[in-house]
Parts: sequence; structure tokens; C-alpha cells
Amino acid sequence: MDPRPRIPIVDDVFAVRDDQDGRQSEFIDQPFKLNIAYLSSTSVCFRLSVTITHGDSSKIPIYLQITSDHIASLRYGFCKENDESSPYLDKMRKQLGGKHEITRLQFHLHNGVHAQLIVPMWFAGHEALDSPARRTFCLVASLAAASSFSLCLPHNLGKKLLNQCVQAVRCFPKSTEDELQLYRRSVDLQRLYNGNGGMAFAPGDRDSRPRSEWERNRSPTPATTGSCATTVDFDIVPRCQPSPPQYGECLDEGQKHTAISDSGPNFIESPTIDCAPPEYSDTELLRNAPASKRVRPCGNDDIHPHPSSKRILLQCSNATGFTTAATRNVPRLEAKSGPDFDDADVDGSMVFRDLVLRLQQRLEQQEEQMKRLQEEVENLRWRNIELERLSREVEDTCDEIKNRQDKTEEIVDYLLVHTGELDEECEKLGKQMPDISDEVQDWVKDNMGDLMKEYMDKGCERSVAGPLREYVRQIVKTHVAKMKAEMCKALQD
Repeated sequence: MDPRPRIPIVDDVFAVRDDQDGRQSEFIDQPFKLNIAYLSSTSVCFRLSVTITHGDSSKIPIYLQITSDHIASLRYGFCKENDESSPYLDKMRKQLGGKHEITRLQFHLHNGVHAQLIVPMWFAGHEALDSPARRTFCLVASLAAASSFSLCLPHNLGKKLLNQCVQAVRCFPKSTEDELQLYRRSVDLQRLYNGNGGMAFAPGDRDSRPRSEWERNRSPTPATTGSCATTVDFDIVPRCQPSPPQYGECLDEGQKHTAISDSGPNFIESPTIDCAPPEYSDTELLRNAPASKRVRPCGNDDIHPHPSSKRILLQCSNATGFTTAATRNVPRLEAKSGPDFDDADVDGSMVFRDLVLRLQQRLEQQEEQMKRLQEEVENLRWRNIELERLSREVEDTCDEIKNRQDKTEEIVDYLLVHTGELDEECEKLGKQMPDISDEVQDWVKDNMGDLMKEYMDKGCERSVAGPLREYVRQIVKTHVAKMKAEMCKALQD
């Protein structure tokens, strides 16, 4: 059997009735509290709970129990921030405080089977409730009547735990007899409401029914209904109730006690043993009888100065039942007299009072220990809540850092691509530069002589230095502009 994991109770769980019989899905606008019990590797139980407030102080807890034998299939999924698979995701995110990631559990029950709607034994029906409480009850009843629904909860449960629950539902038909007995005891309705038990309320039977006189007398007052919310925990495995012993075993046990009594301590013969029981008015006289005439064991006075009440009753029963055998088989002892013997005699009522005082002291100590343990449990619960909040913040921070890292990697890849393209263009330009220089030199060699001759002929009467300089500047400027145009074109290509 797999070890039973500790599954935390999940608050603020919302439900959606899935599409069925041609009807659209319906969002149940009512927060639940989810308790998942992983009983064994072949069984798991899901229990939704909600408290209905009726009137000013009466609180009625009701449960919706989904057991392994009711589930035909169980699936789970994670809804991300940009997931739009359901029209109710945005509404559920707002209800869950803006959570981006939501875990979705999809239940498909067997044909003709519904989840168990459990109410207290004294529940009179939904019509006896006031308007807000009746609306809440009707929402829970509508979910109980569905054969296919989904539970949406914060992303608090791990994937490994969910896989274990799904596997347990699949392996339920392979359960052994011991596992089935443990499963039946764990999901028994008598474990609910502080051990008082609950009853299954059929979703179709919403009509109020008249309560019998016994149910009215059994109904708790508004001041005590809050205690019914306490339920026997799933983790407390109920013990098996052994069958009573057979009649022959009881006779053998009685004979065994008889033999022990015969071999027990010796008793002094008392004239009060064989007499008929005294009347009620004579009991005081019997209590005040001399100590020398009472039945007393010999040999253990120094060891047990304060015998328990159970031992006193056993001694008295042995003395009254087997007086004849005791008085015949043991020698008669002389009764002691004197103050030592009287002081050693302990009255049964004093012993019983002493035992009661000790029991009260022990109960008070246990109550103090219980209070301290409850305070420690409360502190641990708040600490667990704080740690869960910090864990969720850390997860959100990690998700944000991961998103930033992904964006940074995309930008780096984009820059690397453009840098490679620029390197290729620079190589092309570097190869074209020597060719352009050679072209300019060839052009100057071919055309400079003719140009110089033409200008010399035109400006022989005046100085040719200025026009020649201006002409050379224009030629160089024109060729430079042409080279720039060719380079820009090469870069664009």
C-alpha cells in the first residue's frame, strides 16, 4: 500500500456544471471547502463542505461527498493566464483573488449516480430555511444532481498528488477486501457531525417533510449547532469492532476467575457473610460494624495500603460467593485488635473518593494539555497559511523572471541575426572598394589629358589655374557622388 500523503484542505473552491443533455454549463457562484482523503492506492474520497447560516446564530454544515465507487473518470488540467477554454475562467479568477493559474478537476460519474448530499439527522428540509440559506442549499443541491462537473481551485496541489488521486480512481475495482473495509469505514456517514452521524439527502426530494417527535427532541438548539461542524478526520483510521465472545468462552472465563478466586488470599470468617442482606435502614449499622468482624485479605496490607475500588469489589464478590470453600480450606485466624488494626482498615467510600479526586486531577491536566495543543495547532495553522502565501508569491516571482528571461533570449537571438547580416554586407563592400579605385584611376588617365588640352585652348589669354582647379573639383565631386550612390545601392541590396 502506498504511503498516505498529507493533503491540505483547500479553501475557496468553485464548481461548474458541465454540458449535459444539451444544456449549457452552469457556474455555481458559491465557495466550497475541499477536503481530499487519499485512503489507499485504490481509493480516494473528495468532500466539499459549506456552512449555511440560518437566522442569527444557527449554522448548519452540509457536505457533498464524491467517493471512488461513484466516479467513472477523473481528469485534471491547469488553466494558464491566456487560456479561454471556459467562459467562466475570468469570473473564477476574480473570485479567487486574481489568480492567474487555476487547477481544474473534471468529474464524470457513473450513469444514474450522483454525489452524496449529506445533511444532519435533524435537518427538516430546505423550505424551513430563510431566503439566503435556501439559495445556498439549492446551489449545492443542483451540483449534487449533476453527473458531470468540474472543480476549480487555486494552483496549490502538486502534479504528483493529482496523479495519485487519478490512479486511485482507476484502480478502485482492483481493491482487496481489507482495502474495501477500510474504505467503507472511512466514508461512513456516522463519522460526520462530531460522531452523531448524517443522512444522505436526495437531490430530487427537496420537499420539506414533517419531523417526528423523536427528531424534534433530538434537534440541537442554535447554540449547539456549531459543534456539529466537527467531523471525524479522514486520517483517523476507524478501528474494527470485534465480534462478542461466544457463550462457551464466557463460561470458560468464569471458571477461570473461579479458580483464581479459590487460590487467592485467605479470608477471616465473619458472621455477616452468610446472613441475608440488611434492609436499607440497617446499612449504617453494617458500615459501623467492628473491624474485627469484616472480611479482610491477609498478606498484602503492607504492600497495598490503598486498594482500588475494583479490587475491593472483587474481594467482596469472592468472599460472598466462595465463603464456604474459603472457611473450610484455610485455618481460622484470630482477628487483630487494637489501634494499629483499626488505622489500617480503609473504608470503601474513602477509597472511592480518593480515586475520584485523582481522576478529576488527571482530567484537569489533560484539559490543560489539550488547550496547549489546540493553541499550538492554531499557531501552526496560521504559520502554514503564511508559508503558503509566501510560496505563492515566490512562484509568481519565478514565473515573472522566467517570462523576462524568455523575452531577453528572443531579443538576443534577433540581434545575433542582424549582426550576421551586417557582417556579410561589410565583406561585400570591402571587396568592391579596390574595384572602384581602379575605375577612377583609369578614367583620369583616359580623360584628363583631353580635358586639359581643351581648357588650355580656350583660356590661353587668361590664367587657366583657377578654372582648371574648379573643373577638377567638379569632376571629383561628381565621381564621389556617383561612388556614394553605388555604395548605398550595394548596402540596400
